[in-house]
Amino acid sequence: GTSLNLGGQVARGETGNALWLGGGIVLASSLLDRPLDNWAKNHQSARWNKLGKVANNVPLLLAAGTGMLWWGMGGDLASETAWTAIKSTALTLGAETLLKIGVNRARPYADLGPTHFDPLGKGSANSSFPSSRMGVAYALVTPFAQQYDAPWLYAVAGATAFGRIQQRQHFVSDVVAGSLIGYSVGTLLLDQEHKNRRGPRIAIGPNRSITATWKLD
Repeated sequence: GTSLNLGGQVARGETGNALWLGGGIVLASSLLDRPLDNWAKNHQSARWNKLGKVANNVPLLLAAGTGMLWWGMGGDLASETAWTAIKSTALTLGAETLLKIGVNRARPYADLGPTHFDPLGKGSANSSFPSSRMGVAYALVTPFAQQYDAPWLYAVAGATAFGRIQQRQHFVSDVVAGSLIGYSVGTLLLDQEHKNRRGPRIAIGPNRSITATWKLD
């Protein structure tokens, strides 16, 4: 898929290509910003709000599960993958916070429209673009999805988008941008971990002996 290609380009160091591709995807998704926000305005009943709030909590559930796996509940490989996911989340949050400050897009609930920007303005760290929750969701699941060949995890993370849009916290392009950043960072870090595992492991043994071992795939 296109998003998979984006993550692969980031992992291979083709940053320029990845930025162009990601930017194009976000720009295309912005065509849905106003229509889906209008849909959200018309779907603020108790039933829809309940579904939206449940979807909003998906990243919290993913974070809790990742924490338990990191603690050792799923074995060594799961623990290592969880640690990669945690680092991916931290980097994603940092990058997205900088973007929020630089872009400072108004939230949908402010009713200023999807084209209202105030770069570096007041409250920019809590602005709309990109969606941090989407970034967190994809940063958490991407290492597991790729390590265990479980693409269905992306659908779990993607459920967050429904909540962010229905609750009028983000536009479509916000959630698309957030997910692409989280996915790309997760892909890059997992790729680095794989490279590190293939390298030599040095150990100091008895009588100051030194051994080097390689893990071959």
